[in-house]
Amino acid sequence: MSSVETVVTDAELHEVVANNSVVVVDFSAPGWCVPCRRLAPHFESAAQRLAGVKFVEVDIDKSESIRKAYDIMSVPYLVAFKEGDVVGEVKGRTALALVAEIQAIANS
Repeated sequence: MSSVETVVTDAELHEVVANNSVVVVDFSAPGWCVPCRRLAPHFESAAQRLAGVKFVEVDIDKSESIRKAYDIMSVPYLVAFKEGDVVGEVKGRTALALVAEIQAIANS
């Protein structure tokens, strides 16, 4: 069972961010983005390892309104929210430092 929740609409994303203390969102395009597909299993692994952090996936090709709202120009693009506020971004990152970066954000 996946530890990563998939959202498609703005309302779903806002609800998840509003109802969780720490949320990390992976904006990706798994249909064509090779780095996105390579990051996915590491994102899933981080979701299973980091208690208290909600992990969310948004396929920008299926969520045009979310892509526009966050002005996403390249993927993979991760955004961390804490208490509803953006507290960190990871753009085009490889998986090597992902867990450490998310953990640092969650503990800040």
